Amino acid sequence: MIQVSVPASTANLGPGFDVMALALDLRNEWRFAWSDGEDRLSARGLAARLLEDPAQNLTYQAARRLMAEAGRAGHVAIHCTSRIPVTAGLGSSAAAIAAGLVGMNALMGDPVDPARLMAMGVDMEGHPDNIVAAMVGGLTIGYTAEDGRAGGYRRIEPPAGLVAVAVWPRTPLSTRVSRDVLAPTVSRRDAVFNLQRVAMLTHAFVTGDLSSLAEITRDRLHQPQREALIPGLLDSLERALAAGARCAFLSGAGPARLALVDDDPAVVERVIGAMGGADMVHWSGRMDTEGARVLAAGDQRVTGTASTRR
Repeated sequence: MIQVSVPASTANLGPGFDVMALALDLRNEWRFAWSDGEDRLSARGLAARLLEDPAQNLTYQAARRLMAEAGRAGHVAIHCTSRIPVTAGLGSSAAAIAAGLVGMNALMGDPVDPARLMAMGVDMEGHPDNIVAAMVGGLTIGYTAEDGRAGGYRRIEPPAGLVAVAVWPRTPLSTRVSRDVLAPTVSRRDAVFNLQRVAMLTHAFVTGDLSSLAEITRDRLHQPQREALIPGLLDSLERALAAGARCAFLSGAGPARLALVDDDPAVVERVIGAMGGADMVHWSGRMDTEGARVLAAGDQRVTGTASTRR
């Protein structure tokens, strides 16, 4: 049996649309084993029933794609303990894809090299932000080639002394719907605004000079448009800054909002209160530096005739 742990992630960090992401120490865990007779999916935790459907389970789809890539036949049993909220903008789909690739590869004896795993993950996810952070941890920047396939990425150590605070409503928001609301073209002025901030934000994380985080995480390409789907979004980000956050932005496609905050419990509580309300869910914790990791390895075959939820 193989056990795999993969972190959540927050993408864009304001201006870095489809480019930047940061791994979070909020993790799902999966178990992979060979199965007799048929493929088996089971889950517990968030969206467990959804994860037991092969058509909805990205981990299973990634594992099957990798088996085809490696020319390997057989049946597999996959169990997920799910803690990352689904359709909240915290990288649940990227974590699921990363788990399927890393876990299945380990179960098969690592026939596929890490670079190819990453390329397959970017291809499945469609952009290199969340999937790269899920795979390698830390703060990541990535690009795609002219044909849309994986190009390359760089990893940066996340800033010390800060914690992440995420707040989201209980009502989910489809990534597809959130992307569909974006304009097909942008003005030169807005493009330059974001380019300036992506460059400065990268420099800030590389050098550790975080003095301008509040300004250089502002955005004009996606957050203003997405406020139509997330009423009060921009105001909540300003309230987080006023409450003491170093920066605040929409997490991925939303609806979660995320702030980076000094590691001070009083400030964390103020920011949670400023961004959220009684009907909101919140999480705060460290940034992740490890990415997807194999926790244990062994040899176990699952037998039986029915999937079970453990």
